[in-house]
Formats: sequence, C-alpha cells, structure tokens
Amino acid sequence: MRVHLKGERGTEHRGWALNVSRGGVRVILEENVPLGSEFLVTLSTGADPATSFKGRVVWVQEEPDGVVCGIEVASFEDGAGGCVELEGVELQMGSPATLRPADRGEGPASGGGSEP
Repeated sequence: MRVHLKGERGTEHRGWALNVSRGGVRVILEENVPLGSEFLVTLSTGADPATSFKGRVVWVQEEPDGVVCGIEVASFEDGAGGCVELEGVELQMGSPATLRPADRGEGPASGGGSEP
C-alpha cells in the first residue's frame, strides 16, 4: 500500500505501508523524518479510495536504504469520527501507538502492530 506524508511546511515523503494496526501505520521511507513530527498521512492501494488522517511520528528506525517508522493516528480528515476501516483493519484514534520491532523482538519487515 502506498503512503504519502505531507507536512505543514510543505515537506513531502512517499513510501510504502508495511502494516496497518489499530493505532497507526508502520511505513518505510527513503528519507528520515523527525521524531514527533506531524503529517497528513494518505494511504492508497491504487484501486480503493484513499484514506487520510493526521498522524504523528512516534518512532524511527534507521536502515541502510532509508527508515522504518511508526505513525500514530491523531485525527481523521474526512469526518470519520474515531475510526475508519482500511484493508480489514480499523484505524482508531487513541489506540496504543504502533510498536517498534525492538519492542516485540521482531525484525523491521515483520509484524509490529499494536496487537499482541
């Protein structure tokens, strides 16, 4: 799933969502993003309508070819209230943030959601 991050000052990043969990999304990007930064996050499969939410970077893991980071849902753009379904997973505001791979004993390309 493609991901597009747009910052308040016009900064943009594009990458791929590795997984979607209840509290956010785990993404891979080519460029580093500052911890705590906020973005308008748009997720798209290319076939379905895009889903957008305001998100905050809660962790960053540097890799040789870019970064893997966790983005927590802060609010939804389309008036969806407290949750929206995407790829069979409900994204929810106020849910635990996406865990880092180190928190679960996993590598950067596996799992990493907020569910045990």
